[in-house]
This record gives sequence, structure tokens and C-alpha cells, in this order.
Amino acid sequence: MRAGEALRGMNPRDVLRVPEELSARVPVEARGGGLDRDGVRLLVSGRDGVSHHAFRDLPELLRAGDVLVVNTSRTLPAAVDGRLGAEPVVVHFSTRADDGRWSVEVRRPDGRGTTWRRTGDLTWAVVALPGGLRLVLEGPVDPAGDRLWWA
Repeated sequence: MRAGEALRGMNPRDVLRVPEELSARVPVEARGGGLDRDGVRLLVSGRDGVSHHAFRDLPELLRAGDVLVVNTSRTLPAAVDGRLGAEPVVVHFSTRADDGRWSVEVRRPDGRGTTWRRTGDLTWAVVALPGGLRLVLEGPVDPAGDRLWWA
């Protein structure tokens, strides 16, 4: 079986679910606790299953012929406060499509500096942004999802 064939046709959300409390929402340096960048968690998948390590373990884990997948996508430093009706929200801008629309994530601030995923159908919802701007959420990027929206 070629790489990727086992996952073809599957929704990535069904393959890997990260509990909210384990999701890294801010860089390790900003989280406190004295953890260095090389101490962040590393998930390793191999013939014997999945194991958990720290990133600093990577040199000892790699063997000749291994495949290393590196995510080099960048997160835009674009989190904008807004309002969805009376509800305060934070909009994270992700990717600009060729047609000019943006892929965005709408999150709920918790008042302590963290934001949480905002769930539910937001089709055609309007987010009021600073400066009198409006962001219209046209529909989900993934028709089966409610995390990323075209705006």
C-alpha cells in the first residue's frame, strides 16, 4: 500500500482527535512552566503502534529509511476581536483562497487569555470587526465540519 492510501477518503478529524486541554494554542515559551521548545510533545507512529515522546528525542528515534513528516505551514499572526451578535469572539485568519475569500476560525474567549473552539452552524452569520468592518461567514470549508469557515 502506498503512503496515504490507508487514509484516503477519511476525514482527518476522525483520524486524530486532540483533547482541547492537550491542544497547543500558544507557543511553548508563552505557556510558562519552564518548558523549552525541544521539550514539547512528539507523537511517533511506527510498526509497533503509536508512542509519545518529547521533541528532543527525535535524533534517537530516527532510523535509515524512516519517513519524517514536517508541517511547515505558517499560522498567520492574525487574531482579531469581534462580536457575533452580543457574543464576543476572536477570529483567526488562516488561508486566503484564490477567489479572495479567507479561511477563518471563530473562537470564544474565556476571559483568562485562552480561546475555545466556537461550534455550531454559522452559515451566513456576520461578525462585527473593529473599525465598522463586517465578516460574513459563507459556509464551512469542510461541508462536514464547523471549525473553519469561508469568509
